[in-house]
Amino acid sequence: RLTLASDMAFAGDIAITGRNLTLSGLPLGSLAVAASGREGAWTLSRLQLDDLAGLRLDGKGQFARLVEPVAGRVDVAISGARADGLVPVTRIVSGAEAADIIQRLLPVAAPVKLNAYAEWADGGQRTLRAEGQLGQISGSLAVLRSAQGAPESADISLAATDGARVLDAIGLGGLKPGQGAGRLDISVRGAETGGSTLEGRL
Repeated sequence: RLTLASDMAFAGDIAITGRNLTLSGLPLGSLAVAASGREGAWTLSRLQLDDLAGLRLDGKGQFARLVEPVAGRVDVAISGARADGLVPVTRIVSGAEAADIIQRLLPVAAPVKLNAYAEWADGGQRTLRAEGQLGQISGSLAVLRSAQGAPESADISLAATDGARVLDAIGLGGLKPGQGAGRLDISVRGAETGGSTLEGRL
């Protein structure tokens, strides 16, 4: 049994399927969700988005609580010939800032092959970790947000076959494409006095 609201409890099985849908204006071929509520927890046994503008997502997860503060974890595998569908998926899981980065990377981000998880801690903190390949880019990302949604830390490690083209895609132009591979490592930490500190290596 899982409490969905302060005065309502729910236990049982849920299955949702759909075809020819849209998500954030993008075509979604099919959606399938299967979950069960038992003994105070939800088990997400199936989460599948097939052909979200050329992208496929398969996931599963466990939740102790589905209302604020959410507590649980979802693991996903994402693949596809196009990366457009990553933008709405990233916005849902990690917020607008991360989605904007993916939007800028779209020209160099396909094909897609990623493994990722999102975790919501009991105290309200949210963690997103991902690793894999986006077209010319391979690497990993880890982002931690506070219970209020503010970024607490971020670690990014990226390697690209054409470093200048990737930098240009995210708005750091000035280098001529075709000069070879590049690597970018960034670490951001929230400061106790407000703001953040950044360390990077290119």
